[in-house]
Amino acid sequence: MTHTREPTAPESARTARPRRTTALFISLVVLAACAVGGGWWWYQHRDSLPDCTRLLDDRNVRRALAPADGENLDCAALAARLRKTATSGRTDRHTPGQVRALTSVLTAVDHAMPEGPKAVLRIDPELRVPLAKTLAEYPADTRAIIIRPVTVSAGDEEGQDGQGPQAHLSVSSTVLVRAMRAASESTQAFSTLHTAHVEAGIALLNAAPPGAGVDDVKIKARVAACALGTLDAIHHDALRDAQDEDDPEQEQATDRQISDWVVDPDTQMNHHLSNWAERRGIDPDSGEVNNLEHDVRNDQNTSAQTTDDILNPEF
Repeated sequence: MTHTREPTAPESARTARPRRTTALFISLVVLAACAVGGGWWWYQHRDSLPDCTRLLDDRNVRRALAPADGENLDCAALAARLRKTATSGRTDRHTPGQVRALTSVLTAVDHAMPEGPKAVLRIDPELRVPLAKTLAEYPADTRAIIIRPVTVSAGDEEGQDGQGPQAHLSVSSTVLVRAMRAASESTQAFSTLHTAHVEAGIALLNAAPPGAGVDDVKIKARVAACALGTLDAIHHDALRDAQDEDDPEQEQATDRQISDWVVDPDTQMNHHLSNWAERRGIDPDSGEVNNLEHDVRNDQNTSAQTTDDILNPEF
């Protein structure tokens, strides 16, 4: 009787299956580790990095941004919708609907972030620059809100700067400052806000009629300085957070920007006041200019301290 021998698989085929099994096992372990790590990261940051789904859960945001029925907006789409509905392309000139859209988003962002002394104020990266660009179109409203806790009266600044009856933001200084800080986690977003307020402060001085003296721009210069003081505190808070999180790369980048920024005279309102006086034929070293520069510097520092108190409450 003849026996037929079963063919024997080559060595490579016999070892391939165990290797594939081992590789599959390793892949599953890696995926599981990533899932656990990702889940743990989300758990740790779920309150400090609100996603856009949470913002869209806010009824006022949905109503203001008017998404189509059933439309599922991701963060990029939400940012684009904010820019479309809350901006006009004209500084400080906005309709009630545009103001309502920005107010709703600012309020929702604030509600989505934690509170307390150690709160980390962040929003989704997709929203940071668009929110900053939107706020940059509202410098007069931002100034008016920022100076509320500071002992500087806006006087007639708002009426002159607003150029007639306009709709205005109606959020608290706490809501506004926390949203600005969250957006400023992006250095581009912070730069957008800072540039807008430097330019707006210069425009306030330049809007003074021919023949205007130092007393005529006193309130304008001091109010503009308060806005820059708020941005001063926001930027330093970003550096402290980078240090606390032991992020050397972010800390170095933020520290470098702050160092460049602090020594840059463009960040100081008294520098622009001195330039304005010289252009108007007023001695920039005169007593009245020096006195106002002193007040402006104090206002900028006071506003910075007030902002820091908002960002780092003691309770």
